[in-house]
Amino acid sequence: MGTLDRRRVLAAGLVVLALVVACSLTARERGRITRLEEAVLEAFSPLEHAAYWVSHRVAAAVGSVAQLWSLREQNRRLKAELAQFEDVSQRLAEALEENSRLRRLLYLEQRLPFEGLAARVIGRNPDNWFRTLQIDRGRADGVSRDMPVVTAGGLVGRVVRVTARASTVMLITDPDSGVGVINRRSRYFGVALGQPGNPAYLNVTFFSRDADCRVGDVLVTSGLGGVFPSGLVVGLVERVERGGQGLLIVAQARPAADVDRLEEVLVLTAEAQPAPAPPKSSGPPLRGPGSPGLRP
Repeated sequence: MGTLDRRRVLAAGLVVLALVVACSLTARERGRITRLEEAVLEAFSPLEHAAYWVSHRVAAAVGSVAQLWSLREQNRRLKAELAQFEDVSQRLAEALEENSRLRRLLYLEQRLPFEGLAARVIGRNPDNWFRTLQIDRGRADGVSRDMPVVTAGGLVGRVVRVTARASTVMLITDPDSGVGVINRRSRYFGVALGQPGNPAYLNVTFFSRDADCRVGDVLVTSGLGGVFPSGLVVGLVERVERGGQGLLIVAQARPAADVDRLEEVLVLTAEAQPAPAPPKSSGPPLRGPGSPGLRP
C-alpha cells in the first residue's frame, strides 16, 4: 500500500469517526435517533469502543510514566537525604569518640601531680612511625624541650624539638630514647629502650643480675635522670631472659600507651603547685575594754 492509499484510509476512518460522534451528539439533543443513525452507530460501535479503549490505555500509560518519573525523583531525593544522614551520623560518632578520649586525658591530668597541656597529633612519618610524631603545641603554648608526653594509657615520650606552634615528640619506642624504669612489684631498677627490629616493643635491661622480674610485672618511670618524673606507667613485661653471658636480666615489655594509634596526648608542662593552706587561727580575737561583752 502506497503513501497515498494509507492517507486515504486514514482520512476515511476519521470521517467515519466524525459521523459517529456527530450522530451521538445530535441524538442526545433530539432525544431519539433515526434508523439510519441507529444503523451507523451499530455498525461503528466496535470502532468507537476501540477508540475509547486506546485513548484510555494511552492516558493510563502517560500517567504511569509520569508516576514513574515522580517515584524516581523521590527515590533520588531519599538517597541523597540518607547519604547526608549517614555522614552526620559518622561525624557524631567521631565527635563522641574524640570527646571520650579527651575526657580520659582530663581525668589523667586531675590524677597526676602535674599541670598538663592537651595536644593533637598533627603529623607522623610512615618511615619512622614508632620513632617520632608532631603535635600542635609549641613555644607559644609554654612547651619546651624534654617535657614528658603521656596519654591515658601511659608514657608516650618526650619533646625533643619545639617551634612557635608545633613540637616534635620522640617516642619511647625509638631505639635512641632511653627511659629509666623500676619494677613496681620488686622495686628493681633498669632502663627501657626501643627495639630496632621490633618497634612495637621495649627492651628492658635491669642493673642487678639478681633482679626479680616476671611476666606480667608493671614497669613505671624511676625518676632517675631528671627527664621523666617517677611513677608514670611505661609498659607490661611479656618475656624475661638473661643476657650478657647470664649477668643481666633482659625483659621484653609492651608499651602501656598505644603509640601506634595516638590522636591526642598530654604534655606535662610543670609540677602542680599545691593550693595555699588557709591561715591558722590562734583563737578568738581579743576585745578591748569598750568591746561588747566585756565588763570594765
